[in-house]
Amino acid sequence: VDFLKVLEDNGLTRKDRRLEILFRKLDQLSTESFDFPTFLSIIQTVAPLIERMLRGALALPDFANLSAELIRIYRDVELNEEGQQATYIPPLAEVNPDQCGLALVTTDGQLLELGDSEVDFSIQSACKPFNYCFALDELGAEKVHRHIGMEPSGQPFNARVLMSDGTGRPHNPMINAGAIMTAALIQTDQPLHRRLEHVRNTWGKLTGGSIPRFNAWMAQEESRTGDNNRALGYMMKSAGVMPHGEDAVDHELRDALELYFSVCSLEVTARELATAAATLANNGICRVTQERGVDERTVRNCLTLMQMCGMYDASGQFSVRICLTAKSGVGGAVFLIVPRLMGVCVWSPRLDRIGNSVRGVDFATRLADAYRLHLYDGLASRSARIDPRMPAARWRAEQTSLALRAASLGDVRTLRCMLDEQANL
Repeated sequence: VDFLKVLEDNGLTRKDRRLEILFRKLDQLSTESFDFPTFLSIIQTVAPLIERMLRGALALPDFANLSAELIRIYRDVELNEEGQQATYIPPLAEVNPDQCGLALVTTDGQLLELGDSEVDFSIQSACKPFNYCFALDELGAEKVHRHIGMEPSGQPFNARVLMSDGTGRPHNPMINAGAIMTAALIQTDQPLHRRLEHVRNTWGKLTGGSIPRFNAWMAQEESRTGDNNRALGYMMKSAGVMPHGEDAVDHELRDALELYFSVCSLEVTARELATAAATLANNGICRVTQERGVDERTVRNCLTLMQMCGMYDASGQFSVRICLTAKSGVGGAVFLIVPRLMGVCVWSPRLDRIGNSVRGVDFATRLADAYRLHLYDGLASRSARIDPRMPAARWRAEQTSLALRAASLGDVRTLRCMLDEQANL
């Protein structure tokens, strides 16, 4: 057996920091074969991970076949040239719209990368769930939600509208008003540059050590064209919902706005964003470092609000059609979270009229059509779609076994149910 090929087929690559020693030992071998004691010494530092791999117990046990299917889907999605990239500021207008990158990272650290997965892009609104997590971890949900609501707004993401429940709060942290408020809550006792440094370093806990790059030109242009966001900030200040209420001074609001512009201007790769998404999928623990990035209660709150509000004005449609926890940004990123399984990022700059990446939504739709990943697939799903949590051969065997047993017992009801679910009887 080619051990390197087995690792590759299971999505365990040289980019995984946990496997550095293992790959170094393999590279140092003077022969192409080795005995069992040598094998044990090679895998010593990651023995539990390798043992799960050999047992077929990783998050995606049939990773090679799934990768082949995702490559096919990716190539089809690449042909979709609909939409237009964001042009409201020069740094976004100058991005090559033909670029497309995909990265998938599982809760076990399995990695698939396709296309422009290592190209830096502007995170834009994809930062909003993470800023919300950082504020929750620092202050707790009760305090954060004194200033931010938990309801879909029913309005465009940049609408100058606050909640009409008498509080004057922004509706949720996934729209601009809520994101500005979230920025206002992070490290309020620190100067602006320290607050940005804190956000970047906390990102590093989610990505396994990769710190997002700061694009000063992008931040400058975001600030230059940010009058609507300033209007939102002053609306909230007037409503008395800023951290210091009616006593909030102008520089506190200005710092919150500048922090928001700066965080939107951070740059990551598809692999880094998929890794951060996988950390949230893994209940807040980064598999690369085995360290907790955010609290598990924080993850629960964040994923719930992403499910309701993460895809701008298409959130409801996306949830009904695809029902994967997701967030998008006008930089072209769409990242998906399947709890306890994986994080996925698709980056492609062309946007639909709502502001979501056309190829990102297209990929998510095809993914949900091919695999049982919809939140409610356990209640009503087509048997023709594979559950990626088990090997394809086992899944097909279980379907076949169920059909044969039902037939042998004359259990027409079960057979009819399987037929209704589009099983190939």
